[in-house]
Amino acid sequence: MKTVNRSFVLVSPKTPFFDHFIPLMEEPEWAKFHEPSIYLVEEDLWNEDAVIEKYMKAIALEECSQLCDKIELFPVINDVAVFLHYFQVQLGTTVNDCLNKPLNKL
Repeated sequence: MKTVNRSFVLVSPKTPFFDHFIPLMEEPEWAKFHEPSIYLVEEDLWNEDAVIEKYMKAIALEECSQLCDKIELFPVINDVAVFLHYFQVQLGTTVNDCLNKPLNKL
């Protein structure tokens, strides 16, 4: 096992996130299968609020894109308080890779 020099942000959508998107979805039952996502970020997390603020718009865009393809229907997330209204967030500093092969870029 290899420790990767990254920290992570674990993001789980909350009820308000689903309440926003379910009426817009053709197949709303798919929302039940939305799993938490892990986003790898820089290794040091000295200021968690600053990390959330730095990545919240990109994370929100990715999370919303999983349920809807019309960006104009996405909720406006312009500050940390609004982001935390829609998402539960955990940050951590240890990422271990259980596979014995190099990470590939997509």
